[in-house]
Amino acid sequence: ENLSTQNLAGLKMNKRSYKTLDKEIDSLKSNIFNFVKNIDDTSVEASTFYVHTINYLDMMVNSVGYIVNNGFNHIDNNHKKLKFNQIKELMIISKEVSDLFDKMNKVFETKKYSSINSLMHDVRETTARVDEAIQKQIKRIRTSETSPKNSKMYFSILLESNVLLHFVIDLLEKFEQFETYTKNKK
Repeated sequence: ENLSTQNLAGLKMNKRSYKTLDKEIDSLKSNIFNFVKNIDDTSVEASTFYVHTINYLDMMVNSVGYIVNNGFNHIDNNHKKLKFNQIKELMIISKEVSDLFDKMNKVFETKKYSSINSLMHDVRETTARVDEAIQKQIKRIRTSETSPKNSKMYFSILLESNVLLHFVIDLLEKFEQFETYTKNKK
């Protein structure tokens, strides 16, 4: 929303939120040694799961940071604003990603990991929507788009959104594998 309205103050707030999130992930990464060291000897799988989970979260936060910083820099450098169709496509994708994270949060809060498969399907649908937006932008460039900086920024947001979504899938798959492992162990 801040990018679509060229709200530099809002984008600065987004950057601060990203930095806070990044610090939280760094704190978790700093505790990996202690977590692994203190877990009982029979839980090597739990340690592996924890290390992978923190890594996926870190990569997801990095993707968010890339998107936030890219949008901020674009507006801060007074480049042309996004076109209506670009804003519309990003708002749809943003809403879907937000809904995905809400669903993920609910799955993890309720520990209803049986919903992960459905969630992965939703992530793949959103990834397809991002790919559609990339195709639409390519067509716009070939017919009417006149701003290289605008296109560069738009593509970078879409491509990094795809990266983010792939790490979401990796995280969900890791949870699914660990859930299967813990069920089989019982």
